[in-house]
Amino acid sequence: CAMVIYAIVSVLVMPSTAFSIAEVSVQPAVIKSQAIGEQLTVEVKITGGKGIAGFQFTLSYDTTALEYISVKIGDYLPFDVFEVPPKASDGVIRYAVAAPRGKLSEKADGILATATFKVLDKKKSIIRLTQVKLADGNAEEFTSKIKKVSESDEPDPKDTSEPKDSVDPTTSDPTKTPTDLKLKEDPLALAKKWHFDSYDVYESLTGIKVKIDADIGEWANVPTFIGVQNETGINGSGPKRSFEEYAGGKWIGPFDHTVAFKMTWDPTAIYLCLIVIDDQHQNDDSGWNGDAAQLAFEPTGKRTKGLPLFLYNVALSSNDGRVIIDNQQPAGGTGGLQKADVAIARDESQKKTYYEFRFTAKEMAPVGMSQFKDGMEFGMGICVGDGDNHPVSQKGFKGWGGWFPHSIVFAKQAEKTGLVKLVSTKAVSVEARGKLVTTWGNLKR
Repeated sequence: CAMVIYAIVSVLVMPSTAFSIAEVSVQPAVIKSQAIGEQLTVEVKITGGKGIAGFQFTLSYDTTALEYISVKIGDYLPFDVFEVPPKASDGVIRYAVAAPRGKLSEKADGILATATFKVLDKKKSIIRLTQVKLADGNAEEFTSKIKKVSESDEPDPKDTSEPKDSVDPTTSDPTKTPTDLKLKEDPLALAKKWHFDSYDVYESLTGIKVKIDADIGEWANVPTFIGVQNETGINGSGPKRSFEEYAGGKWIGPFDHTVAFKMTWDPTAIYLCLIVIDDQHQNDDSGWNGDAAQLAFEPTGKRTKGLPLFLYNVALSSNDGRVIIDNQQPAGGTGGLQKADVAIARDESQKKTYYEFRFTAKEMAPVGMSQFKDGMEFGMGICVGDGDNHPVSQKGFKGWGGWFPHSIVFAKQAEKTGLVKLVSTKAVSVEARGKLVTTWGNLKR
């Protein structure tokens, strides 16, 4: 099943043993008459919540009275938090934040976040908290309640509009987004855009031109699998999960590590795109130990026990930004993946890593895939490992997500690959001009 958007505390399935109950409120919740065009800010506050490691909330507001502008982190959690970008649509705002491992709120009361709006109509309206979830340091739910809104004696919201005389008419608006800038996809939004009844078979569309540069703008209209839940435990003895912990690793939510992928093809090549949400990128020059992608091909599509797998491992070094290619067991037509076939970029500001691959028909020819065509089927496994620099105990191969990763981990098993079908349906192409380029320098921030 698909990962639910903003389920940043979806791991909170057990109630916390904490005795206290935190109260979360919007202040002010009742918006009284304001001048049209003014900006106002409300605060999402918490009381009685010491020891919180993360939160998510949903706000609702009247779109005829207010226009959403922004949500910003408050002063309650440590400064170096991970934020899931706020999502606002149809009068609903969803926002989620988590602190790094081992860092908790040191105070019981504070401001979780502030939300800024523009006044559209001089009428009373109410901003409501419709959902709140808090997480403690053990990734368990911290008991909380939402303070009821009283429509009397509410203070006026803060006017955060800029003074009109502060505008310099000789300069351009620094907040205006260039019209030709095409931002990368939000992987969390993909879960809503692409929903499937089953994730056992991926139908790969054709019709787009892919440039191997790890800048994924042209992939926007290609179907995406994200946060797929796979079997866990040796021999699949555990429950299905989107991330499997390993060797003392600890997964603290989708922001920690979530894998999305998509595929397309033409007669000369199969193309694979990975989008990995990852709070820390850690790889000490290994094709598998740490943040790295391990891929398996079963070329016949039969996916039965004992069939050979062809294995490729790639990674982005944390030390010098090199793309590491480990052709562990290639099909062999070109000796494996070449430098021109792989690109990886880390966007540190967004905590995402982008991978692009090209598997050419020439490389796959020795195993019967000398030309790709409509109706062709093959087995595939995707295992994206996770390692963190902090704490040190989380360095290395501490778990994984992906698609049928048990075809790779524990043992190489062709029968545990997923099925890819090449279809003639064309994806709507997206022009690649103005693509966002990520440099290695971002990783060092």
